[in-house]
Amino acid sequence: MEEAYITETHILFLLERGIAMSLKHRGPPPTFEQLCEDDYNEKQIFCVNEMSNNVSVNFEFVSYSPRVFDELRCLNDVNDEFYPGLTDDKIPYIEFASPGKSGAVFYRKGPYLFKIVLDAELNKLTSILKNYSEYLHKYPFSMLPHYYGAYTIKVAGTKLTNFVVTNYLFYKAQLSRIYDLKGSLVGRHVPIKYPGNEREALRDCDFLREEGGIHTEDPKHRETVLNMIRMDTKFLMNHNLMDYSLAVGIGPPSGAPDTDDMKCWSFVDCVGERYYIGLVDCLTDYTAAKKGETFWNAMRFKKHTSLALPPVDYRTRFITFLRGIIR
Repeated sequence: MEEAYITETHILFLLERGIAMSLKHRGPPPTFEQLCEDDYNEKQIFCVNEMSNNVSVNFEFVSYSPRVFDELRCLNDVNDEFYPGLTDDKIPYIEFASPGKSGAVFYRKGPYLFKIVLDAELNKLTSILKNYSEYLHKYPFSMLPHYYGAYTIKVAGTKLTNFVVTNYLFYKAQLSRIYDLKGSLVGRHVPIKYPGNEREALRDCDFLREEGGIHTEDPKHRETVLNMIRMDTKFLMNHNLMDYSLAVGIGPPSGAPDTDDMKCWSFVDCVGERYYIGLVDCLTDYTAAKKGETFWNAMRFKKHTSLALPPVDYRTRFITFLRGIIR
């Protein structure tokens, strides 16, 4: 992980300027009932041409379904602080790579996470946005990521850059370890081979070796957690999504932040440690390429051990694994 304060030549500076221009051209956030079909299909497109500290800033910016994301930020009580927090020069961006094999790049600033996504991931989010919005209004305590915006930046002579902005699951939490759990044990461990590798999120095999499980104090609480995961993963399955993870952060129970600020589930287990959990990486569609990966992996491994499973099978294995470790 590396902290950085951005300059006019950084892609995040362009993202900030684009969001500022996008918000400038909009009125007050709508209510959920005021949204219409056109709002879910809207693309706000404009060009930014300006000077900043004697540096020419020129790019094209696309804001997807802006009124819908305005409403979703209001639902999560972050709309008023979104842009001021984004542009606070006193808070650096922290850059880090995904724990998964995709190598996706993330940037974190305060409570916000900025992920560079592929066209397919962006298209998937926009295609399910209406159902996602309806789902969050029906289940406000969902563990799904809280999406705050989706954008594309085009700079002359470079490839398009797509960003999705979400909540940072572990904002303000004091953590001693983080796990990325998918319910598979094949290759799901992090070898400690080089300095700094200890910061990487550990995986399923590491979790079983180091933790053994999550020991809840109340059986009713265990079922509440598992039921919400069942509901959320059913939503993902119904939209042909797989390869998601349960992110688990573990730290001391004292000095825990307000989980309303964090936008995640939190509880203390029977041995006195605090757990922060939520679903992440939820935009991978089970495409023809993934089906080919399923076929290829089936030639090498047992089917249930492969990460590239059809959404129904992926969900079944995921829930079975979590039922075994959440006790």
